[in-house]
Amino acid sequence: MTASARANVRFFALPAGLPRPDHIDRERFHAVPADPIPLEVFDRSGPLVPARWPNADWAAADGTPSEAAGLPLRLRIPPARAVAWQGEPDLWVAGYWRWGWSFETQRVAQVDAGGRLTTATGARYGFVQGARYYVYHALAELDRPGEWYLDHRTGLLAVWSRPGADGPLEISVAASAFVIEGARHVRIERLTVERVRGDAIRIKDASDVVIANCLVHWTGGRGVVVESSLASGIKDSTVRQTGEGGIWLSGGDRRRLLPAGLFVTGTDIQHFDRLGRTEKPAVRLDGVGQIVTDNVVRDGWHVALRFQGNDHLIAYNSFARVVKDGTDTGAIYSGRDWAARGTRLLFNFLRDVKPRPGAEVKGIYLDDMASGTEVRGNLFLRVDQPVFIGGGRDNRISDNVFVASAPGVHIDGRGLTWAARSITSPQSELRRRLEAVPYRSEVWRRRYPDLPRLLEEEPAHARGNVVSGNLFLAGQPLHLLAEVDARRQRISDLRSFTVQQLEQRLGSQDVRRLLEASSTQRVRAILARLGADPTLDGLPFERWQALSAQVGATFACKPSERFAPDRKPCR
Repeated sequence: MTASARANVRFFALPAGLPRPDHIDRERFHAVPADPIPLEVFDRSGPLVPARWPNADWAAADGTPSEAAGLPLRLRIPPARAVAWQGEPDLWVAGYWRWGWSFETQRVAQVDAGGRLTTATGARYGFVQGARYYVYHALAELDRPGEWYLDHRTGLLAVWSRPGADGPLEISVAASAFVIEGARHVRIERLTVERVRGDAIRIKDASDVVIANCLVHWTGGRGVVVESSLASGIKDSTVRQTGEGGIWLSGGDRRRLLPAGLFVTGTDIQHFDRLGRTEKPAVRLDGVGQIVTDNVVRDGWHVALRFQGNDHLIAYNSFARVVKDGTDTGAIYSGRDWAARGTRLLFNFLRDVKPRPGAEVKGIYLDDMASGTEVRGNLFLRVDQPVFIGGGRDNRISDNVFVASAPGVHIDGRGLTWAARSITSPQSELRRRLEAVPYRSEVWRRRYPDLPRLLEEEPAHARGNVVSGNLFLAGQPLHLLAEVDARRQRISDLRSFTVQQLEQRLGSQDVRRLLEASSTQRVRAILARLGADPTLDGLPFERWQALSAQVGATFACKPSERFAPDRKPCR
């Protein structure tokens, strides 16, 4: 330890009877939920982090590139670090080893004096030179406030406390706070649920179980998980600082297209992927007929909302500053299922969805032949590639407003190019998912009359997509790749203004205010000067503006060491 660390670090003996885990973390991979973390350390401000290098940035991996999956990593590391890390019994690495959409963690098997670090398990997708990574849980790296290190052999915990974080330290012990199975008519209200190793609240095979006006935070796993249930969900609450995602809903009968009616409404969801940095969304939907309305979703490393399945409603939500560290993904994402149809994305506000340097992101990403989705009445403000159709069909993009968000609508024909095998091979994920549902049955024919004929009607082509009645300001409106036949789409009523045209109508000062706006009211006031426009007239500006002031819990929002409800708002 450095001299500065020796002067500031305090040592604690773990209480007798508390299990001493052999490892401080779990291996994490892409979209797969990890098992509950063995433990986390908290002060009154929230979770501390295992001592890491580099402290707040990434190192560039130096090793032998490989496309082979599952091979242990062998990284060359700085000689001084190799000396400092030798003999560490529970050292970990985390990185984007090959793709910017797949974050993984691995336990270190060995660090040798020659400057070589070897992991105990392999990277799932291979390895590229220069991959971003960091090393954590090394005593020598305990060099700043907010870090900790545990010697599981002696039970000694070393902590450099954060300034102003007086009070006791806590270690998470419980895997979950609530596990509800097979119950009916249950209410969880006005509670703070925090400091668990896994998912805070788990609901399964239940009906009419409602979480209301609660604060759920500081979890090692997800905030709320509802599966195989009906008419259950969370409302008027705050979910934040979760490890592996915010709220995951799954239910309904896809074979008969019966909705579950699971819901998230009036809830503030933020900083939802602090441990698993990819594919751990704020909201994840599966099954049939889930409802996501009037929520604020913000500040995440990766996807904000992912949906699979059928007939979900996603409306009147605000999404901001998400997918900050990913690439080739979207704030809202779905993909690889022709049969996952009927979802409606209505009247949502997406802003400031921008990639880190060297990456590319989307607003609404209908990936790998995703089809049958409606995107209507949404406002995109400074969103890269706001609507991206990746080879799919029968999507409807109408009556949206795009401000400094380009290209507004992208359509490619990947089924004719690099993804052709996913169309032709019966063993592809796309084909297997189609055959997994009775898409030719009478129920499905009535609901999706075009779907039963899909394999006989040019399945490789992007076709039947409707792009109509959209308004594009200060950005390219439409981008069709060369393999896309515009005649197979229905494109009409594209209204577009360049920056120069806007300046002629509004003046350069108001155009600058528009392009830099964060308030929907400011956007509305400036755009009103363009004159009457049916698309603008139909947007719910007041409802969007009210979201930031109205969502979230207003009761029991302080850390629970006081053991008393606090009626002050938690925002």
